[in-house]
Amino acid sequence: DQVPVSLSIGPSNTRRWWGRGDWRAVLEAHEIVGSIPAQDFGLDYFTTDTNPIFTVNWPSGWTETIETRPIPGTKGGKIKSRTITTPTGILTSQERLDLGEYIHGQTLEPLIKSRSDYKVYISYIIQWLESVEISDTSYSTAGIDEILADAGVWVTWNIHSFYQYFWVLRRVDEFLVDFYDDPGLMKDVMEMTWKLNEKYIHVFNASSSPLLICNLSGASTSIISPEFFHKWILPELEWMKQSL
Repeated sequence: DQVPVSLSIGPSNTRRWWGRGDWRAVLEAHEIVGSIPAQDFGLDYFTTDTNPIFTVNWPSGWTETIETRPIPGTKGGKIKSRTITTPTGILTSQERLDLGEYIHGQTLEPLIKSRSDYKVYISYIIQWLESVEISDTSYSTAGIDEILADAGVWVTWNIHSFYQYFWVLRRVDEFLVDFYDDPGLMKDVMEMTWKLNEKYIHVFNASSSPLLICNLSGASTSIISPEFFHKWILPELEWMKQSL
């Protein structure tokens, strides 16, 4: 018997190998190694940085800027800086991207440094939801169904609200303690981030992609308890299932 295998090849891999992250580059990589294509047209993080899905028209007093600068003495290493400016405060973060070594980056400065920063971030999400426009991405995916046919599957990635903060936006230890010290605040935070995921589910439902993968990294029992999972993680997963 032959067991079908699909290697975990995505845009981050092909950008590193060939400088391209489109779905055709991913398909070519699968063909080279003889793997069954699982085409990844991922939905990016909640940011305006090279996001193919959403365009945000910020009103006066609101901005989000992302800049990168090279790290001297490294092979392709960069520092990615993000700044969110709102009428209630400013949030900044820094991430190291060692493109030649570790493609997924390393958080140097988290966006949310204290619990008071959550309120600034929530105000940012509210304004984002009011200002966002869903972009036409049909040009990016045109032909994918015909070319893939029965040889593979078009996979869409999404990220659970819990994981949006985990490691990237907030230090892991501080993030987990926040749920125990101030569950009311974290309920507001998770519910507001959940509204962002509604936008992503809308885009997925409007596409011809047949498979949605929800990234839950961090929500494992090596880090959180089963009780925590059922209280904070499972409800959004159930909602996603019902919304597809």
